[in-house]
Amino acid sequence: MPNNEIETLDDELPNDVETEAMASETEVVAEMSVEEELLACRAEIEKLKDAALRAMAEGENIRRRSERDRTDA
Repeated sequence: MPNNEIETLDDELPNDVETEAMASETEVVAEMSVEEELLACRAEIEKLKDAALRAMAEGENIRRRSERDRTDA
């Protein structure tokens, strides 16, 4: 019988951990106001826009460099 109890307890542990994780995640979302969430989203958008512009500029620089290398060769 003790082996059965251990197996039962082991089966219950992951569910408890998942429940606790979901509860703490819900608390974090509840603590964040709508305004704070909006500001965080806007900051992330600006960061992604900057990264996209830099990637486009790098692509243009590579294109120009390869064009120049072809004409020089």
